Amino acid sequence: STAANAYSAATIAYSAATIADSTATIAYSAATIAYSAATIANSNAYPSTLMKISVIHPARNENKEIEPTVKSMFQAGADEILVYDDGSDAPLELQAGTRHFRHERSLGPSVCRNLGAYAATGDVLVFADAHTRIEDLRGLCNESVNRQCIMVPAMQSLYGDGKTTGYGRDFILKGQGSELIAFDKVNIRPEYRHTLCGGNWGGFFIIPRSVFNRIGGWVNHAFWGYNDPSLILKAWFANVSTILDRDTIYKHKGKVQTGFGYPVTATQPLLNLLHTYYVLFDEQTFQNHWLPLFERWHRWMLEQGVKHLAKPEVKAERTAFQQLKTRSDHEFFATWIPAHGFNGKACHA
Repeated sequence: STAANAYSAATIAYSAATIADSTATIAYSAATIAYSAATIANSNAYPSTLMKISVIHPARNENKEIEPTVKSMFQAGADEILVYDDGSDAPLELQAGTRHFRHERSLGPSVCRNLGAYAATGDVLVFADAHTRIEDLRGLCNESVNRQCIMVPAMQSLYGDGKTTGYGRDFILKGQGSELIAFDKVNIRPEYRHTLCGGNWGGFFIIPRSVFNRIGGWVNHAFWGYNDPSLILKAWFANVSTILDRDTIYKHKGKVQTGFGYPVTATQPLLNLLHTYYVLFDEQTFQNHWLPLFERWHRWMLEQGVKHLAKPEVKAERTAFQQLKTRSDHEFFATWIPAHGFNGKACHA
């Protein structure tokens, strides 16, 4: 009996030890899983010390602004700055530490940005007007890499009272030609710091190179006008989000009071808009929806527009993007406008 009791006690002790060992094994496994998860999460973060930031400035007649702009970008963390003098009346002064390119004839800001992206050596591409200032780039660059999205800061104008801050633009369908896209400024501070953004106004975009390649770059407009919002629409079709960081503000010295510093005709922005619809939408949507609208509201420029779309490089751009596109035209009309009825609260990223 005594021996039996001793045996039973030994068995119980053994079982308890086995259970404790199993518990330890489970705890070890849990710790291993937690460590693996942390390792995976950490691998998705891009160490800011390793990330190279390239800033690309298209510039035309910007001799007064380019020097303080370049200085601001270097202080904010830029590793490389490319300045594209796009047909300025007087050549821009060379800025120390920058890579400088000059076009004798203007090719348009979008072409400059695409050329700059291919020439740049950075992991993250910052596209900024040549009359902007910002205090920090690395925070937004890290955010764009980790989210694999386009990041835009809020904009504070350096004209007028210098205090008004804009939080992007709405894409909406409005007006008599309500089927045409228009862009309204959003001056209401969003409830959330990171908010899905319909578009940007003022020209400041932070895009990881991998995302830039995924969307196929900027719509290759030849003129000024609708360049910025067209990029956001193109990104949407490639299933890439644009996210506004309401707490990061850049300063923008626009040309409202002095004019653009170069001639911009009424036709040029409309040619860009027609170009955008042609590249981003399929042939059926373009012929049945967008072209009739231009015939109705902008017939006076349509002949020139059709000639522009017939250019081989425009057709090639359309073919290339239709292969990259992952969202359909139907999805655009069904979900884009309702989703971007942006009131500063509804869209949280």
